Amino acid sequence: MFIPATVRWFFLAAFFIYAAAMILPTLIHIWSLRLRAPALIRQPTLSPAHQQILAPTVRALAEAGFGWPIPVQLNNITIDYSFGYLLNRPESGTAALVTAPAIPTADVTANVSFISLFADGSVLHTIQGLGIGAVATPADVHTEFVATRSPAATWAAHEANLERLLSRTAPSTCQPDNCLEAINERYYGRLLPNLVAQGALVAEGEPAGHYHFQWREALRQSWRILRGRRRLRQTVRLVREEALPTNFFFVDLPIALEVEAYELNQSGQKRRASLWGRLALIFGSLALFYLSFSQLFHVRQILFLLLVLVIHEGGHLLGLKLRGYQNLSLIFVPFLGALAAGQKERETLFDRMLVIFMGPVPGLFIGLALLGYIFMVTREWLPHPPLRWLDNLWTLSNYFLILNGFNLLPFFPLDGGQIVRRTLLARAPLLDGLLRGGAVLTFVGLGLASGDTLLLFFGGLLGLATWSFFRQLGPQRRIWAAFRALPFNESEGVSTAFQAIRAAGLGPRLSFTQKRGYVSQLLEIGRDSAEGLLIRAVYLAAYGAAVALVILSLLFTAFVSRG
Repeated sequence: MFIPATVRWFFLAAFFIYAAAMILPTLIHIWSLRLRAPALIRQPTLSPAHQQILAPTVRALAEAGFGWPIPVQLNNITIDYSFGYLLNRPESGTAALVTAPAIPTADVTANVSFISLFADGSVLHTIQGLGIGAVATPADVHTEFVATRSPAATWAAHEANLERLLSRTAPSTCQPDNCLEAINERYYGRLLPNLVAQGALVAEGEPAGHYHFQWREALRQSWRILRGRRRLRQTVRLVREEALPTNFFFVDLPIALEVEAYELNQSGQKRRASLWGRLALIFGSLALFYLSFSQLFHVRQILFLLLVLVIHEGGHLLGLKLRGYQNLSLIFVPFLGALAAGQKERETLFDRMLVIFMGPVPGLFIGLALLGYIFMVTREWLPHPPLRWLDNLWTLSNYFLILNGFNLLPFFPLDGGQIVRRTLLARAPLLDGLLRGGAVLTFVGLGLASGDTLLLFFGGLLGLATWSFFRQLGPQRRIWAAFRALPFNESEGVSTAFQAIRAAGLGPRLSFTQKRGYVSQLLEIGRDSAEGLLIRAVYLAAYGAAVALVILSLLFTAFVSRG
């Protein structure tokens, strides 16, 4: 069966992109932990909320003979935080880590710390889908794992001590004064016996496998992901998939604690990436971008495309820099284009609009300037350059006008779609979804009519994003309705957003990662609404002027081509 070279290259590039997305983060994660393991534990300043949650557990553990607790802050590579205590038992040479997660959920595969602590000091610990803590000597507490996989006989041995420490009746709701009891009951009273009963834990004295981070193991597990044999949630699996309980639930901690966790996460994301890391990202993605188009276009066309993208994204980066964004980055996306990004703690609507407009507008003026030069040459108002140069300038002007004009279409995530969404659709999610659906139908229809593979590919990606959007539409509308009913001010915005999630009745059904995403969206809506209708109308008028400039440019192009 004959397969066109374009199709072969497309799937080959897609495979390498997917392989890199699966393998490289695993290897970087492991290598970072090797290098930074001693720095992952440091002395924190525990907030009153954390002290209130942790103090009773720490006292009980100290009474049980776990030694003097040392407060620590655990920071994993994915910038999620948990606060806890490092417990050392000198007589046995072991150390354990117990935490009450700042990321409040009992789902052991989510962004949390989960600890199963035994009387002999053994511990089963996973965090962010990749185990960091372990039972080991105090000098090596972050590199050695204890995984127990044989049938369990430990429950009887540890039952008395666990009951003395942690068996309490869980109340129906988790309030600040009884939240510790609820967490303990749910973590230890339900989950741990289930793991023991299903053979996930081993009796004391039976052999246990000790695992270290190994490149070979990481590659083997990543290859299994690529081959679809298993969906790996941990690089080193500590608990069999079937041993995990199916009825995961989430704990609503005090809003003050959730606010602190959110702010810690946001501040952690400000860490600046190294220069070498950013350069590797730019040039690595650039190589993949070139490979993806090498079988579709001539080298000259690819270079023109790169020039247009660099100027377009360079405008975005300049806007990000002018408005005080941090951690600026640029990545080229195979078959699509490029993406400039940055982070800012309190982004205003003016910040975002300036960044968006500084991408396509300069490119439109450059395209018009080139077109004007060609027009004056054809009218013999300027000296006539070689025909090859004139042909290249004509092609380049079309690239500038068409690509930047395409980017101003009102379809998310294009620049035009971002403008329309931030000014009109942020408070109307259903209308936003309908516009997204219209974009999918438009691009798929154009792709089918013209036989253009890239349009079909882009329409397919938009379709996946739109499907995900509609899946979340119901909770979004409930949360946004609750948010509009609450007074909003910037200083209490995070707390108000968490209150809206709880008022919508979705608190126990969402993990902290999901809550964090909704909070960011609600803060964006609150700040944009504070700008007022007149300001948003001005931005829409500027967008309309940019679209009019695109239309005039295309008409001018047609006029010049006839001349």
